[in-house]
Amino acid sequence: MFLSIFVYTATALVLSALGWHVSKRESEARIAGHNDTLSIPFYSWEILLSVVVFAAVAGLRYHTGYDHEMYLRDFISIQHVGESRDYEYGYLLLNHLVACTGLPAVIFFALCGALQIGFLYYGLRKNKELLPWVALYLMLGPWFLWCMNSMRQAIVACVFVSLIPMLVNRRWLPYVVIVLALSMIHKSALLLLLAVVVVKVPESWLENKRLLLLILGICVLLGLYPVWMRFLEGLQSVLDYMGLHNYIQFIDPIIKGEFRQVSFGPSRLSNLMVDVILIWYYPQMSRHFEGDKLLPLCFAMALVGMFSFNIFVNTSFFVLRPFEYFLFFVLIMVGYTLSYLYKTRKHLPLIILSALCFTYIYIEIFKAVYRPTREMLPTLYQVAVVGG
Repeated sequence: MFLSIFVYTATALVLSALGWHVSKRESEARIAGHNDTLSIPFYSWEILLSVVVFAAVAGLRYHTGYDHEMYLRDFISIQHVGESRDYEYGYLLLNHLVACTGLPAVIFFALCGALQIGFLYYGLRKNKELLPWVALYLMLGPWFLWCMNSMRQAIVACVFVSLIPMLVNRRWLPYVVIVLALSMIHKSALLLLLAVVVVKVPESWLENKRLLLLILGICVLLGLYPVWMRFLEGLQSVLDYMGLHNYIQFIDPIIKGEFRQVSFGPSRLSNLMVDVILIWYYPQMSRHFEGDKLLPLCFAMALVGMFSFNIFVNTSFFVLRPFEYFLFFVLIMVGYTLSYLYKTRKHLPLIILSALCFTYIYIEIFKAVYRPTREMLPTLYQVAVVGG
């Protein structure tokens, strides 16, 4: 318990301090050079050190993240007998590149962590003022655990963040090509082709906070007991046609009315309150960050994630998983919102949002210690044996 608290807290503070330092340096350089567009290179020492720190924490973990044991077992199998379960070719190539050198699994997991934070930070290279807040929420919110659990999907999600400028500039062809390449890491990346539709959402819709809150409320109500899923029998045929046969076994019970129930506990409620705050303050943020082309698209993506999560939360983890690409943008929107509240000295909402975002991991650690179920134990941070 104490190791988990120390690792998550210390990493969050180090990453946030590095993000604050590079943001401060860039701000001072702009003032000194009388140039508001001046930018410190992405490969600054603060960014590089952030990648190293995150990669080290990701690499040295042991059974942190529900799927870590499976990924570790497959890596060892590749290293010793040259075989593993059937993954996408891109992910297998990454495995083989490390395994064939004889390097330990720690290096492989560190490489995956470096890819995650590297692409995430690259996507925010022109918005460095967000980094201190994004770093804190990355480690103290649900996102580090998600990156460690859904490792392949998290790599794709972080690359997706770095592709947002392509969508902003309507560079469709290179975007499609890269998404197709990403499907070689996780097949669900093909869902990112739908992001071109999200780009078309009028910005005026995004500022109608009362309508968006109404939609969010409807999604929550629909998700409480999703009996409407029984009408999606045709989805099985679509999955079969797409070659996603493994997913049918998870969809079939849902269609038959066998749902799971996710309770409205502290974690679920805090996440829902974060969604409400992001929607409420977006119109003010859009004026504060006027000219920032990244903001409206990130918010639109986050809305898709919020709505989808609340609709499908009581269905199946495998139904929710593809929509997590969009839900990941909540991480960036929290960065925008906290930055806005801090700069405009809105102290009370800043404290409330910070409390909601930065207590998540401690609640999860508490639950893992005092309710040590198979689902909760991977929350705890354990250190790997480097030779393993």
